Amino acid sequence: MTSENTDSKSRQNLLLGIAFALPLVFILTALLVSYLPAAALAPEYSFVYASCSQGRPPYHHECGNYLKNRYVVENAQLQELAITDARDSDNDGVLDSDERYETRLFI
Repeated sequence: MTSENTDSKSRQNLLLGIAFALPLVFILTALLVSYLPAAALAPEYSFVYASCSQGRPPYHHECGNYLKNRYVVENAQLQELAITDARDSDNDGVLDSDERYETRLFI
């Protein structure tokens, strides 16, 4: 009877150990699968995504020329150019200084 009790307790301990270890194994596997490829790969290019709005829904399509004239990349650095009073980037008859664009940069 003692060996039966010992076998039963060792079986319960084994099942209990598996019950605690299995979620840890799943978590570690998920971490390895998600972070290991990112650590091994390095992107060749850096990029900046810019969008703007003018009191309308975001990502307004008429401000692309404004963004091209407002921001440039020189010597691997993002430069913000000043808005001149005489510039009308989107050719809509309203000067850029009066457009009141809200620019969003995603780096």
